[in-house]
Amino acid sequence: MLEFLKLLFFTKVVLLTPVPVSFDSHYTITPQESINAINPRGHIEIDMTAMIPNGIQSNTNEKLNLLAKSFPENSIKVELINTKTGNAVNLTRVSHATGKEQLLVYVMSYSGVPTDIEFDEIHIKTLVPLSKVSVYWKNGMM
Repeated sequence: MLEFLKLLFFTKVVLLTPVPVSFDSHYTITPQESINAINPRGHIEIDMTAMIPNGIQSNTNEKLNLLAKSFPENSIKVELINTKTGNAVNLTRVSHATGKEQLLVYVMSYSGVPTDIEFDEIHIKTLVPLSKVSVYWKNGMM
């Protein structure tokens, strides 16, 4: 019950790229304020909608198949870093989600994100060039 209430009142999504970004293989983000997780399911969300504009016209299964084909497992990796302590967490699990007007790629940790570390630098590595994407941090999930 406590976990549910914590998620209900403290889950937030932070836009890490105020304008859409494009990059071929590596991108570093230094957030204005450090980020942290309220549970181990904190993750990066990358909005791919502008990159695949025709994809939003498909049904949900077609959208998910398109995302899985375009961004397979291990195609995107993220490293969250605390530059003061050197603590780092690797996010390598790629998942996909859709909404009526969105195509999203989630990058998560298989072992979970520690809740006691503040991260002040984010490295994104991709095997697929990314164009006009927005990057978000979500600090927890059910």
